[in-house]
Amino acid sequence: MVLFSTLLVLGASCTSTPKEDTAAPPIQCSQAGQFRTTSGETEALSSCEGLEIQALSQGENTWSPMFQIPLSEGDCTLIVDGSVACGEGLFTHRHGLSARLDGPSCPDTQFSMGSLLIQELQTAGDENDPTAISAVLMVAFEGGEWVESTLTQEVSKTTEPPTASCAESSVVFQAVDAGDNHTCGLDTSGGAWCWGTNQFGQANASEGRFVALKAGMMNSCGQAEDGRLTCWGSDGFDQLSGMMSEPVAAYDVGGQNICVVDEQEALACWGWDDEGQSQPAPGMFQSVSTGMQHACGLTLEDNVRCWGKASANEGIPTEEVFSQISANYWHTCGLNLEEEILCWGEDEFGQSTPPTGRWQQVISAERFSCGLDLQGEILCWGVNSAGQLDSPPGTYTQLAGGSSHACALSATGNPQCWGPDTYGQNTPP
Repeated sequence: MVLFSTLLVLGASCTSTPKEDTAAPPIQCSQAGQFRTTSGETEALSSCEGLEIQALSQGENTWSPMFQIPLSEGDCTLIVDGSVACGEGLFTHRHGLSARLDGPSCPDTQFSMGSLLIQELQTAGDENDPTAISAVLMVAFEGGEWVESTLTQEVSKTTEPPTASCAESSVVFQAVDAGDNHTCGLDTSGGAWCWGTNQFGQANASEGRFVALKAGMMNSCGQAEDGRLTCWGSDGFDQLSGMMSEPVAAYDVGGQNICVVDEQEALACWGWDDEGQSQPAPGMFQSVSTGMQHACGLTLEDNVRCWGKASANEGIPTEEVFSQISANYWHTCGLNLEEEILCWGEDEFGQSTPPTGRWQQVISAERFSCGLDLQGEILCWGVNSAGQLDSPPGTYTQLAGGSSHACALSATGNPQCWGPDTYGQNTPP
């Protein structure tokens, strides 16, 4: 699930004057800008010396840039990274990014949810083999105001993005779930394991024994045998402090909120609620699935009800009967009683246009979806900017969808993950 913090890159103006088909000169800029934490403290950024953009290419017109901006004091770097699929000529497609602080001298600050998008990427030199990239970053903070910053630097690139080695895990798992840039697994003794990004402690798996495990954007939760939840990670929207202590029948962890089906078969949600995603539908339910800013529940009559962001809930097949649903980011997919996949919500990349056939499971991710057919083989559809559709061959028993990565569990308990592996989210212990 896009994860990040309330980071404001203010007033940054870095310019260069590269000539076409020639290497860009070093960065020249008079003001590198600043970022603001949720506590109101402001840290100035250093001059543009040391700014680095790493562009990883995969196929034609696909790049994954990383901006590394040293802070003015101490050994601390603001890192913004993600994947961008470009359009015709210019790199203009907006895609998910994450922002984090890295280094021993970083301020001890918890960031709350914000928004950061690449508004536009322009290139110097050949469009498909650029010598420099200029990125216009749009940053939004809690008040909703957008701030624009521009950064330009020469390109350093490799031919392949980071991918999982698909080496056998040393741990045997009975279940796996994918979060935004982290993954969690439940071993055969009920122990929880998590790996990948850990900015908010979402990969610091709690001790104890669990019967179920869910990974969300900045949180993870395990369910004990008595039905009670133990959660870890961010508490920026009271995901932890607002958690119910009573046993639950089902639950899911989403984009900084948590939804449950209680023992009376009613829904309850808490946490982030900017689009009404924590205001569940009334009625009696058997399961719930959370996306970024919406969620859906499966009623006792096997019908689906959704709430939250309007564009994620367009075209809900309210009269269809389902055996399973999977919400993620801004679309949802479900498996009906004829073992067919139906999807609804946003469909910019075809993520809500599933293939025909018969299936045993479907999962949705940020801008792609995957199905597990009756033979246990995987097929994915949607965006493929970072290998999201490059699912591993073979047969599997379970699928899990994160943001830009997904995982499958083999019959021998070995998780295989694909998509970007920037934080080690595809590399289990």
